[in-house]
Amino acid sequence: MRIAMLSDISFILSLSEPVITVFDLALSWRDIVLGVGGFFLLTKGTREIHAEVEGFHERLGTAKASYAGVIMQIVVWTSSFPSIPSSPPSTLPNIW
Repeated sequence: MRIAMLSDISFILSLSEPVITVFDLALSWRDIVLGVGGFFLLTKGTREIHAEVEGFHERLGTAKASYAGVIMQIVVWTSSFPSIPSSPPSTLPNIW
């Protein structure tokens, strides 16, 4: 089974002839297969992470974070720290 999969992968990688051109971008079957596969993996991973996080909140019985609540926490958190000076203090040697 592994040998068959490896031969399939090597066959797909050998398909480098351009098949379609979109906006001066030549795409081969290899580009299309790898792009669709990468999109699938990103989508699947995002859905699994979302399901894990949402399931975690449901198991704990805690409230879900809203967009406005998260923004408010960021604003409060960042406003509680003094701002970073744009120039170095005069007591330090001038290395800028």
